[in-house]
Amino acid sequence: MAIHLGNKKELRCLSKTTIGPASMIVSQYTGYSSVSRDDAPTYANCGTNDWIANWQVMENRLKNLKKLGIDSQFHVYKGLRHVFGIGKDTVAEGWIDDAISFWEKQINK
Repeated sequence: MAIHLGNKKELRCLSKTTIGPASMIVSQYTGYSSVSRDDAPTYANCGTNDWIANWQVMENRLKNLKKLGIDSQFHVYKGLRHVFGIGKDTVAEGWIDDAISFWEKQINK
């Protein structure tokens, strides 16, 4: 849902107001693979043992965003399963700080 709403074109189609485009989105453990020049910069993460979202699909999507010139950052966490939340007491602990840093970079462009 965040990826879909982070797309400027899709947002214009869904919204009857003049909502501005997202400065960035955070995407966790999803199998969404489509990319568009209208996509927002994206911070994404996933675990290697996610039985729902394949981390390689996510990684490939972020690589394709970069090919389009859209800033992206991807983190994969060894051994984590689907839904690790804020990552407390896991190898993903601190991912929120990374996402905030990515967001600050986007709003300062």
